[in-house]
Amino acid sequence: AISYTPKDLDDLVAANTAGALAAMGQFAEESPGVSGVLQQLRDLGVASYVVTSSEIGRVSAGLRKTGLDRFFPLDAIYTVPNSLLAAGLPTTPKPDPAIYNLAIAQRGLDRSATVAIEDSVSGVKAAVAAGITVIGYTGADPLSDSERSAMVQKLDGAGALRIVHDMKDLLRTINTLSHAEAAAHVKRRLDSLRERR
Repeated sequence: AISYTPKDLDDLVAANTAGALAAMGQFAEESPGVSGVLQQLRDLGVASYVVTSSEIGRVSAGLRKTGLDRFFPLDAIYTVPNSLLAAGLPTTPKPDPAIYNLAIAQRGLDRSATVAIEDSVSGVKAAVAAGITVIGYTGADPLSDSERSAMVQKLDGAGALRIVHDMKDLLRTINTLSHAEAAAHVKRRLDSLRERR
């Protein structure tokens, strides 16, 4: 058996965090089309936020490396370990909706007029549980056709209302959503979640 002192564990966490930050700062790449979509949203006066289970240092390093930090000042980034802790809330990761609920509350957003773009099952579940319409995104990582098909099924099953594979399709997809359709979809998903409990 291996045993660690508290200092050993702190050193191990610090080394892993530093390594992850260095890798993120060196290897992060923008998914094709993301900056164009963010610029169009900005031009339309639509606010964008990062809502993630990742740690702020890691997110910031990735945003800086890709140049996307120009769209997300620090106060537009909501992270489970940092934002929830600062708000005095338990740091429960997605699929818990706490991080979405915090962002909605702090920004004074209307849940029914908010759209989350998520590339993970836990992210979709978190946004749906927070009462937010979700568009699933499968273009974040290179996937084979069979992997993409499986991911579409998973995101759809988790509650995504629509799925896009390419960022260039995102704004068109958002524009096709009717308020009534999105509200009805979120209500069905929330009712389904309540029934399972």
